[in-house]
Amino acid sequence: MILKSESAEEEREKNNIEKSKQLRPWLLRAKAIPLNAWLRFQKEGEAEPQYIRLVWIARAYTKFVFVNHQGLKVIELGAFKFAGYLKDGAIAPDPDFSQPIVKQGLDDMVKEVYEKLAFDSSHDKQSGLPNAREFQRLVRLAMKKGERTQQCCLYYIRMLSGELAEDQESKVVSQLVDLINTKVSDVRVAARLNRYDFVMFFSNNSSQQNISDTTEALNALLSDMQVLGVSVSLMRSEVWGYLGFNNEAALIRNAQQSLSQMEVSEESAGLSQTVSRIELSQSESEDTAAAMFSASDSDAFSVFAQAVSKLSDIDLPDNQELRCRPLNMDVDVGSDFFEPSTDHEAKEMNSWWLAFLARSLSAKTNALACRVPLSAISLTDDHFKEEFRELLECTDMPPERIWFDLYDCSALENEHFAADVIRELQIFGCHFSLEGYGTSDCPARLLQTLPVDLITIDAEVLKAFHDEGEEEPLVNVAHHFDKAVLVKNIDSAIALQKVEKQGVDFVQGERIGAYEPY
Repeated sequence: MILKSESAEEEREKNNIEKSKQLRPWLLRAKAIPLNAWLRFQKEGEAEPQYIRLVWIARAYTKFVFVNHQGLKVIELGAFKFAGYLKDGAIAPDPDFSQPIVKQGLDDMVKEVYEKLAFDSSHDKQSGLPNAREFQRLVRLAMKKGERTQQCCLYYIRMLSGELAEDQESKVVSQLVDLINTKVSDVRVAARLNRYDFVMFFSNNSSQQNISDTTEALNALLSDMQVLGVSVSLMRSEVWGYLGFNNEAALIRNAQQSLSQMEVSEESAGLSQTVSRIELSQSESEDTAAAMFSASDSDAFSVFAQAVSKLSDIDLPDNQELRCRPLNMDVDVGSDFFEPSTDHEAKEMNSWWLAFLARSLSAKTNALACRVPLSAISLTDDHFKEEFRELLECTDMPPERIWFDLYDCSALENEHFAADVIRELQIFGCHFSLEGYGTSDCPARLLQTLPVDLITIDAEVLKAFHDEGEEEPLVNVAHHFDKAVLVKNIDSAIALQKVEKQGVDFVQGERIGAYEPY
């Protein structure tokens, strides 16, 4: 028997999914509107429009806040509501609107209010530390930024305050929070999960020393409390794991289980402790050694770059192609680059490239745009989109210098859904290209369906079309659909002269430059 409330919840979920599908193009348009943009807002039946300014956007674009400077009003719209108004034409960006006097103080006040509301919803009010939900989100980000085989540690502290008066308990909490905050520079994340439980997450090379220092500071804190006549006990659990093999939920669960098995008397003050390690089994270690492509580890592959030459004045950034091969492959530079053979390998490589770009592009301030291979399966993988968005939030990775070469596009089951995903990611500023145009891996219909910036054609494929008298139409069709054309594997001066006459936009190959270590 299905309860009425459960049925209603399922119906609401179904309606939200359907509404999301119908409003997807308008949701994308809403996300593309920048802060401080002016918009015209006129509901049905209203004689005159009002002009509103976008001043705040919630995380994940769930809420948009506007200020009406004429009427001194604040307007708050959810994502679906805003998208619906855009769809109906009730709201439209108005770049030509100019407000004579912008009350910047009003905008700033509204921003501060909503930032505080957002902070309060994700942080403990008394301590100012992140709450449990925010802690798990921050740890997920921290775990994605590090090496897969890097050890990490969750340091879990439980306070047993017994029958302490409220003011004494507040004093203990304040002292404990001060201690945690002094370690913030060494800790990726610190949080208060509930009234009695605090956590710290370490994942740097000095984690062991940081933990020793924290434990020493906890003992000193307990001694100070005893001198003041405050009887309090602390329990701590130290759980070690690996960034690429464990998640934040497993670390927390292990720590809580360890604490529940400890026997502690609340009448005797002191620090009780347990240390547990989530070690890799021998089989897991062997699997990792045999298949390092599954690891977001900078030591798994060596990366090589090949220069690209621009032949036209097309408004696209100069770029270079990046490829990789496992370090244990004894082959010449530029040959036998790694290619995933399964969907799982493809997904892991997609994540590996994201982690690599986050590390390398953040450090190279003047680097060219980098084209990296991306399996088309990522267009149906929500995890990839979320991972990309989170890396942009937590690193200095410039999206405008990222270029994804889509391969295995023939495997796409829903091309229109894939097109929506590309548009959603293009909002961040990255570029897309279709790899292998003119072959069975890249059907011609995708040229019209997918909103990519560029197509790549192998010089040998272009030559085969030339032999059949269809060389120029191949390039012309791409230009007809506003796609730039890059011809790869140009290895001679004659080949370069031919493609120059055909009006291609970019060329790449040995004639332009060999692959070199990146």
